[in-house]
Amino acid sequence: MFQPFKTDPSRRQFLQLAAIAGVSAGIAACSVGGSSHGGNTVRVGFGSTRGGAFNLDPAGPNRLYEALAALYGYVAVLDDRYQPQPDLVTDWTMSTDATRWSFEVRGNVGFHDGRRLTSSDIAYTLKRVLDPATGSAGASLLSPSLDPSGVTTPDPRTLRLELKAPNSNLAATLASYQFGIIADGSGSEIAKTGIGTGPFKLEKFPPGGTVVLSRSDSYWKGPALLEELHFTPIADAGARVNALLANQVDLLYSDSLAPADLARVQAASGCRVVRVPSGTWDVIVMNCAAAPFSDVRVRQAFKAVVDQQQMLDVVLSGHGRVADNNPVAFNDPLRASAPSIRNIPRAKQLLAEAGYPNGIDVTLDVAPYTPTFLPLAQAYQQQAAEAGIRITLRQHSADNYVAETFGKANLYLDYWGPRPAAQVLNEVFFTGSVSNESHWSNSEFDNLLNQARATTDPAGQKTLYAQAQRMLADDGGAIIPVFEDIGRAVRTNVVNFPGKNQPDARPDYHTLALS
Repeated sequence: MFQPFKTDPSRRQFLQLAAIAGVSAGIAACSVGGSSHGGNTVRVGFGSTRGGAFNLDPAGPNRLYEALAALYGYVAVLDDRYQPQPDLVTDWTMSTDATRWSFEVRGNVGFHDGRRLTSSDIAYTLKRVLDPATGSAGASLLSPSLDPSGVTTPDPRTLRLELKAPNSNLAATLASYQFGIIADGSGSEIAKTGIGTGPFKLEKFPPGGTVVLSRSDSYWKGPALLEELHFTPIADAGARVNALLANQVDLLYSDSLAPADLARVQAASGCRVVRVPSGTWDVIVMNCAAAPFSDVRVRQAFKAVVDQQQMLDVVLSGHGRVADNNPVAFNDPLRASAPSIRNIPRAKQLLAEAGYPNGIDVTLDVAPYTPTFLPLAQAYQQQAAEAGIRITLRQHSADNYVAETFGKANLYLDYWGPRPAAQVLNEVFFTGSVSNESHWSNSEFDNLLNQARATTDPAGQKTLYAQAQRMLADDGGAIIPVFEDIGRAVRTNVVNFPGKNQPDARPDYHTLALS
C-alpha cells in the first residue's frame, strides 16, 4: 500500500500568501530598479578554495555551490521544518515498507536549451550520481538503498524507484544540492554548460573568473526579478569584505564576518549585515586512518580539552551556539546530544593511556578562508596546551587550502553548511563516503544509520539517529565546538535576501532583487 505525500494546508496557504506578498513587494521596489554599477544585476562575492578549478556540475566534487540554486531545480526542496516539499515533481507516494517510491513529474518545466523535462531526465540524474565515475558525495546518500537498476520510467510523467533496502528519508535526500536535475545524456558537458531548469542560465564562464548568469524567461515559476547574477571568486575573507565596501560586489554569500569586519560593514554607508541563526559548523578534522588519531583515546583527549563557551565568546563574539561535537543542527527535530564538558585531567589520562604520558606534538593546518578559521585554531592551540597537547599552526593560502589538506592532512580546519540529520550523518561520516574527510569508520554507526533509514516509525527513527549522534560525538574524528550564525553582508539596495534560517542556507534567487 502506498502512502501519499500530503502538504499541511495551512502551511501551504501561508507559503503561497507569503510568496505572493514578497514577490509583489519586490516588483514594486524594483520597478525602477537597478544599481549604482548599472543594470538590474546582483554581484555575488564568494570564497573559493579550489584555485579557480570550480565547475557547474551539481553532482561533482568541485561544483560552484553558490550558483546551484540559480541554475538547477530539484525533485524536492526542504522547508524551514526540514520537511521535503515538491519542486520538479507535483506529488510522490511511498509504500508502507519504504521500498517503493513513485513520483509524478511536473509537466510545465523546460531546460535552458528548450528541452522539456521528463522522467527520463530525473532518472538519468540519479543514475549518474550513483555512478562511481562521477565521484559524487550524493552517492553515499543513495547507494545504500538504491541501485541504478531500480530506477524506471513507465512514462514521461512518472518516475519509479524500487529500492534494495528501505529508505523513508528518500524525498528529503533528493533535496540535497548534489541532485540538481540535468537533461538526459548531458553529463559530459554539464560542468561547462550549467544547463538546468533554474531561474537563471549561463552566459559566461571564464576559468577562475566571474561567472555570469542571465534570467531565464521560460522558468516555470515565472521570470526572476533580476536580469543577471554575477559570481566572483575571492578567496581571502578580508578581501571579500573590502570588495563589498568598495561597491565591487553586492553581497557576500553565506559569509561569516570577523568582529572587526562586522563593525566595518555596519559603519559603512550603503551596507548592512543580516544575521541568520544557522546550523553551520566549524570542525577540526582528525585523520582517523593515521597515527595518532587512529587511537580513539587520542581523539577523545583532543575533544576533552575544548572550552566550547570560550570559543563561542572569543571566536564568534557570542553569535552562535555550542555544538557538543554533533553536526546535526540545533533546530533539527532529530538532534540529540549530551553536553561536551571540558576535562583537562581526563585528557591527560587518555593521552597517557595512549602512550603519550608527556604530552604530544601535532601540526594543525589552517588558512584564512573564513574569518573564524585562524581565531578558532589559535583558541584551540591555547586550550589544548593545558593538557600537554603542543600544537604548531601551519598556514596555507586560502586559494589552495582544500587541495592541500582535504583528506590528506592529519589535523586541519573545515566547515560545513547546515544539512538535515540523515544527510549530514551519511554524507560526512558513513564509511566510504567521498566526503568522509576524517576517514572514520564504525560499523555500528553505519548499521544505526541503515536501520534509521529503513524505519517508517518517527519515534523509532529519532531514537536510532540519537544513538548515532552520541556515538559520533564520543568516538568520531570531528571536533565540532560551535554552530556559527551566518553574518551575511550586503549592500542596502539588495532586497528579499533571506533573513530566516533555512536548512540548506540557499538564497532564493528567483525573488532576489534590487531596490
